[in-house]
Amino acid sequence: MAGLRALAADDKKVLSLAMVYERYQSELREQQVYDYEDMILFVIRAFTDHPNLLADYQEQYLQMLVDEFQDTNGAQNDIVRLLASGQTKPNLFVVGDDRQSIYRFQGAALENILAFQQHYAGELELVTLTGNYRSQQSILDAASAVIAQNKHSLREDPLIAARDLPTAPIELAELSSVNTELFWLSSHIQQLIQSGTAPQDIAVLCRTNSDADSVFDQLSQAAIPVHLSSGSNVLTDPLIQQLVRLLRYVGLGGHDEALFGIMHFVFLQLPVVTIAQLAHDHKNLWLGLQSTNDLALAAFTKQLLHWRQTMHNQLCTQWFTSVVAESGWLSFVLHSDHALEHLNRLSTLFHAIQQLTRAQPNITIKDIMDYLQLLHQHNLMLEEEPLQTQAQAVQVMTAHRAKGLEFAHVYMVRCQDKKWGNVPDRSKLKLPLDIIQAEPAELLDIKNEDERRLWYVAMTRAKAQLYLSYAKQSDTGRALMPSQFIAEIPEALLVPAQGMTAVEAEPMERLKLAGTPPPITFNTGDMRGYATGILTDYAMSATHLNDYLTCPRLFLYQDLLRVPRATTRAVGFGIAIHNTLKQASEQHLTLTQLLKVFKTDLARQLLSKRDMADALEFGELTLRQYYP
Repeated sequence: MAGLRALAADDKKVLSLAMVYERYQSELREQQVYDYEDMILFVIRAFTDHPNLLADYQEQYLQMLVDEFQDTNGAQNDIVRLLASGQTKPNLFVVGDDRQSIYRFQGAALENILAFQQHYAGELELVTLTGNYRSQQSILDAASAVIAQNKHSLREDPLIAARDLPTAPIELAELSSVNTELFWLSSHIQQLIQSGTAPQDIAVLCRTNSDADSVFDQLSQAAIPVHLSSGSNVLTDPLIQQLVRLLRYVGLGGHDEALFGIMHFVFLQLPVVTIAQLAHDHKNLWLGLQSTNDLALAAFTKQLLHWRQTMHNQLCTQWFTSVVAESGWLSFVLHSDHALEHLNRLSTLFHAIQQLTRAQPNITIKDIMDYLQLLHQHNLMLEEEPLQTQAQAVQVMTAHRAKGLEFAHVYMVRCQDKKWGNVPDRSKLKLPLDIIQAEPAELLDIKNEDERRLWYVAMTRAKAQLYLSYAKQSDTGRALMPSQFIAEIPEALLVPAQGMTAVEAEPMERLKLAGTPPPITFNTGDMRGYATGILTDYAMSATHLNDYLTCPRLFLYQDLLRVPRATTRAVGFGIAIHNTLKQASEQHLTLTQLLKVFKTDLARQLLSKRDMADALEFGELTLRQYYP
């Protein structure tokens, strides 16, 4: 940190980073805790400071295999190097593809592979695999031509299709606008599915999460089954934002302006005209609510007071689920379009609150609201859990998430400059060049080579057919340029995509589709498809059976769709007993060990202190009587 301080003398932001990091490390030591990501650094330090410890592990691991070597970072490489240093000629076998090194932001840079090659240069045997068992030759030729533009690589051998697959040129679609590009995409996919292609054999790869969201919305509007795995931020969903604003007002209070806005939320179903009259007649809107004669507003006021009271007498998870249900938010979502998406985002938010509550049992609503506000202020994501609306669906994801996957048909969209290649550096905090050990021009070159490798990975996800598309104008009319990587593909391997002329000639159809809400409701085939996906490996428990016999819709919402609900004493007790007896049957525990396991598992359940004490007492009594 001293070195960073010296280099950052003229940069207040970097200097602040150095100071925060020092304080962070000091706080970790004081609380006797550690950062999970730093554990590997502890091992390196231990091996370096204690040669005998290193020697013990070197004797244990005489042969080592490192897979996906291009994805390893510097610290992981140091571990491998230390373990291998005990042998004159180490038995070290690494498998990797330098062309697929796309995780520099996680420390997995190409330089790690090149450094490995240099370190073992005298005794390294390099085996180059050129056979590709996935893609047809045209795709491989195009991808090889693009990646050959990179200056830094281990090999230059082109890939050869190991199977005799039918070849087809890459289809390139140039559309007039971004909206037209999306319309072409949905139309083209519809035709592909109608021709007999299974939806799950089709993937749309995007450069950013926001692009993946746009594609998901477009395919949903076109009634195409779709699976989004882009990792969207749930805190940008308008309904989630409204829910958080309501929670914040109830939990922390607020001014009349905040209350006035909240009262207009659709899910509250309050009379808009009466609200306006109330705001006009009273300088203090909250005091005006206390004396209103309107039944709906009076009930809303009573509900606000009730939530403020229960907030101090319930666990945060219990209070959260109560507000979600009693405010009308849950009912509104269940009967709305995009119901599954909203429920999925609600579950993501609820799980985040659960994790915070488990980590800090005494956490307050204010603490949770401050945490969410912190995420918002620093543009940090609360990543949405994957959602699949049908068991057989078109896959939409970012190129990074597609690594390791394969599809018969792959669409790469928004293939424009500064989106794929020449991406502007939007970092708000730039480390000194001495730390990065590179000049500004070198940084741009390195960044573009990383982008080209990502493009290469995206191209080689396709087995049979690859489609590239880009728009000539943005939604605001700004001119857009195609990605430079398109120009690096030999012209002989490119043909114009089908359907462009027809799409450009149908502006009214695009407008109609844009105004059509996606048919994702509980009454469509999407819901049946979604349930089918859940039920594929589903095993009904006694609890679920009882729920179904009580009310099939309760079973659907609670057990299949998993609408968030707080853990009751009975549920928490049952889970802890189940887990305890399961472990006992597998490990043959003594009674003392059994009771310890039960107490530990019960502590993980989100229960109030009173419920926890009652469940612990009853559980120990029951287990003593049951267990021999």
